[in-house]
Amino acid sequence: MRTYDYAYNEIGYDIYSSMDPEQLSGDATIEVPEGHVLARTARAAYEDCAIYFTEVRDSLRNILIDIEGCEEQRELMHSDAFWREFILKAVQTKKTETQLWDF
Repeated sequence: MRTYDYAYNEIGYDIYSSMDPEQLSGDATIEVPEGHVLARTARAAYEDCAIYFTEVRDSLRNILIDIEGCEEQRELMHSDAFWREFILKAVQTKKTETQLWDF
């Protein structure tokens, strides 16, 4: 359903529910003010756009965070200082070597 139709029906229902049962008999028509419908439609569209762009912004931030994490890992894998320290600590442990960590 379009946002305009949803706003129109919502306002129409509010008007209908506030009417006396005597007014609703026969061919009673409900006049929905166009200005109210347009204002509610615009507000809903603005809110939906704000939510959409907030989610896009947050998604892009998460992508940047993932890229930074990947770059940090890549730099660590190519760091001579890291591997020297890693080998020193691995040699100093009292654990037995597995086939995966064979020095």
